Amino acid sequence: MFRTALFVTFAASLAACGGPATQADAGVPLKCHEYAFTATGAPTALGAQLVSNVFAVPLTVGASQKTVVVDTGAPVTLLDPAVWTGETLPTGQGKLASLALGSLTATDVTVVAAPVGATTGEGPLPGLVGGDFLCHFATSFDYRQPRVLLGEQALPTDLAAPVTVDAPVKGGGMGALPVGNDLVIVQLPPTRIVVAAKIDGIARTLVLDSGASLTVLSPTVFGSLVDDGRKKLDGLSASTVMGSAGLTVTRAKTLEVGGAAVSGVLVASLDSASVFTALSREVGQNVDGLLGGTFLREFLVTVDYEGEQVSLRRYPARDHVQDEFIRVGVALAPITTALPGQPHYEVQLVFPGSDAATQGLAAGTDIVSIDGTALEPLDLEAASALLLGAAGTTKAIETTTGTVMVKVEDLLGN
Repeated sequence: MFRTALFVTFAASLAACGGPATQADAGVPLKCHEYAFTATGAPTALGAQLVSNVFAVPLTVGASQKTVVVDTGAPVTLLDPAVWTGETLPTGQGKLASLALGSLTATDVTVVAAPVGATTGEGPLPGLVGGDFLCHFATSFDYRQPRVLLGEQALPTDLAAPVTVDAPVKGGGMGALPVGNDLVIVQLPPTRIVVAAKIDGIARTLVLDSGASLTVLSPTVFGSLVDDGRKKLDGLSASTVMGSAGLTVTRAKTLEVGGAAVSGVLVASLDSASVFTALSREVGQNVDGLLGGTFLREFLVTVDYEGEQVSLRRYPARDHVQDEFIRVGVALAPITTALPGQPHYEVQLVFPGSDAATQGLAAGTDIVSIDGTALEPLDLEAASALLLGAAGTTKAIETTTGTVMVKVEDLLGN
């Protein structure tokens, strides 16, 4: 199946123990964990890599630095002890002496030591920086640079005026995280960012999730979109914090948050509705989906946890945006047994009815180059990007038996 790096929320596994947490003695919502922060140099602007619309940044723990995802959809910060070998992590949920993001160091940090569950082209994802860390800042996500800004900072001057909407911060409670055959009980601060949206003109409630590559809708809402006969693609697969999951995608005609609207935005549905059942229980109201990267990337997004607002500043152009389903109609997979000088990628999937299928490309075909660029030294993200482009153009696909010219097309076009 065509695998997309899709890092979804913890809701399915962590919200299983009931509703919002409150302090037993005062009856007030449990807020962010208390951390001490020190900074050196300029305010923290984290240079980031965008992996399938998700921000990956370097995190330092002890003497080790690894790339983790910045995830507003995760209520806790999670580190995989199997990846952070050589560093002392707590057992289950506990305190870490310090961690550093850019010039910012936090001490006495609450983390959960457990496998993330998601994988990338480089192996298991080392960790997630979650809402319990981000809630101490006004956090901005700049999809054009890309970078993550922690705290109030100067923003680019060419952006449109901000569209600012109320975004109540909800959730929290006690949750159970499956680790192997055991369950680790963890305490969740309320960090779910709830926004009111309209999808094809109908009011919906979404949770803003910077760790979701696509905007993900509940099966019920997704089904209501495709009932009109619009094209959808199924038989796909996503890598999530719950492991691999089946995926179906289509396009919403419009998705609007406040006055910020995007037309033709990619939306997806996972096989299971349990994510949204658990998430709705945690925040105390019905949740229809996760507002993910295929909408958020159109804007510089600022989340003000304290003020409970989200601001969306539209970029003047869309040069940084590539639609994942306007592409040559194949998906690639790495050949793990390849030797130096051999093709390192093969066709994983051919989309039925595509020009790629007409041209005779088939699953298992070795791919040497695309438009003259050799694939051997590239990671999967970079290799797959070569298949994207403007609808109606062609790509030269070199295989071990010859070169074919294949059209780039909108695979979701009706």
